[in-house]
Amino acid sequence: MKTKFTKKVGFHRGKPRIYFQEPADEMAKLMFGPGQEYFVKPFSPVAEQVGVVGVSLLTRLSDGPRRKVCKKVVGVRTLCIIDLNAGLDMFAAGDVVNVEFCHGHIVIWKDKP
Repeated sequence: MKTKFTKKVGFHRGKPRIYFQEPADEMAKLMFGPGQEYFVKPFSPVAEQVGVVGVSLLTRLSDGPRRKVCKKVVGVRTLCIIDLNAGLDMFAAGDVVNVEFCHGHIVIWKDKP
């Protein structure tokens, strides 16, 4: 599994959408296993000062609505599904964003225009 890559923002039901489907054993090592709760937080103003906007997905406790990592079984493989289709106001469909998977968080960002 790549830990740093670019991804195109999709479009679903009139809103931007970012969708990840990754092997469960690898995601569990990053604390994003099936059923794990996570929170979506916009970047702080400090991050915006360095010319980027984005969100962090955090597994530690945070304010805001909780979401869960879903799972999908394909044959003998179990995949983790993270589907972000709300709270992505800083992204538009078709944007290319940077993604970095880290232990306990996923960071998604783009350069300011």
